[in-house]
Amino acid sequence: METKPSKRVGNQVRILHYEKELKMLVRQQLDRVEPGLVEADGGREREVASGRIDITARDRYGNFVVIELKAGPCPNGALEQVLAYSADMEAETGVPCRAVLLAAEFSPRLESAAKRAHDVFLVRYALSDMACFAPAETRTIWRNR
Repeated sequence: METKPSKRVGNQVRILHYEKELKMLVRQQLDRVEPGLVEADGGREREVASGRIDITARDRYGNFVVIELKAGPCPNGALEQVLAYSADMEAETGVPCRAVLLAAEFSPRLESAAKRAHDVFLVRYALSDMACFAPAETRTIWRNR
């Protein structure tokens, strides 16, 4: 007798599939996240002490940029996650590192918290026919420079 996965499991699989597609699209179009960004991880997630970085890139100045992708609205805990990744990356490499948190939307609370963080960029995205990643009109919500 064949068993069907629960609705919850099905949703988790769908979200994971969507995150994989999002990661692939963003990797192919890093310049749309920020002009001059290039892949620095060979197409694989990089492991640091605090976890696995979705995308590691370098900016036009050679600094590392840690990109954390969130399918749909940005969940609680994502800001501390990307901050930990960027701190670990900078500690491991000795190279300055910024963090980008990319999600479809951010809560007002997360936007406020990001204003107190150092070198964190919040980027909204929209997908068009799952073929093209496009930052939303208000691409960078806040920059701490």
